[in-house]
Amino acid sequence: MVQMSDPFTGNVSKKLTKDELVQALRVDIAGELEAIVVYDAHAMATDDQRAKAILYSIRDEERQHVGELIHLIEILDPQEAQFLSKGKQEVDQLLSQKGQYSQQAQAVKANQQTQYGQQTQQGQQIPQTQYGQSPFGNLGLQGPHNWQ
Repeated sequence: MVQMSDPFTGNVSKKLTKDELVQALRVDIAGELEAIVVYDAHAMATDDQRAKAILYSIRDEERQHVGELIHLIEILDPQEAQFLSKGKQEVDQLLSQKGQYSQQAQAVKANQQTQYGQQTQQGQQIPQTQYGQSPFGNLGLQGPHNWQ
């Protein structure tokens, strides 16, 4: 949360390197995610439909900020963009293995492929975690270690 007692909390005393800026943007993303949760909680805690509408609108702006910040990180750090792309591909693969794609998820994927030219690569194995357990919880998905 914001520290209101010190108006200079957010000031940076020097120019940031690219790596420092990317790290700062990650902190910004965390702040946006926290704001989303707070606005959701406030909207759910009231019966005033006017307040709900405003709070959900503000929450959605924060969600857009998350997307903007992530995209900025992708621009500044191409390696980060590769990790994010691989993460999306892995989720697509795992969901398709279990046949759990909804029509909405397929539409989102098709839109992303059209917009970004990304295609999911089929046949990739689920990677091992450093701890030897499933990164997919109790979904029952199987990878190279037959996790369950």
